[in-house]
Amino acid sequence: MTRTPDERDGVLAGRYVDGEMTTDERRAFEARLDDEPELAATIVELRALREWFVDGPVPRPSSDFRSNVLAAALRNAATVDGDARLVAWSRRVLYAAAALIVLGILVAAGVLRPAYSGKLEASPAELERAMDRLDARIAADLSREDRR
Repeated sequence: MTRTPDERDGVLAGRYVDGEMTTDERRAFEARLDDEPELAATIVELRALREWFVDGPVPRPSSDFRSNVLAAALRNAATVDGDARLVAWSRRVLYAAAALIVLGILVAAGVLRPAYSGKLEASPAELERAMDRLDARIAADLSREDRR
């Protein structure tokens, strides 16, 4: 049976290469290696990778590495300072927008209302209509009392 190694097989292969399997697990895994060439190829790759990490060359930085890193850090510092101002300005705009939204919600909900001066203001026509309605109610009440 030939199949492609899956993630579980990758974990098993890592344990096999690192010597973390019990004797029974190792024997069962080695039996699979005879039947599954893709899994055997994975073992070869893992061993080569392990050897490279253990015995491989240690990378050395170039002679101008330090000056390049410092120059990049200085360039980024200028950008960060500008970014900090932008962030602070953006934060202020967001706070102002949030305050306006809250005020709008409070006005819409009726929590905040304009201050009343205590004076009633109405046009003469509105006063005339209100007086007519009151006169009609008073006349209706008097006629009911007369009928009794």
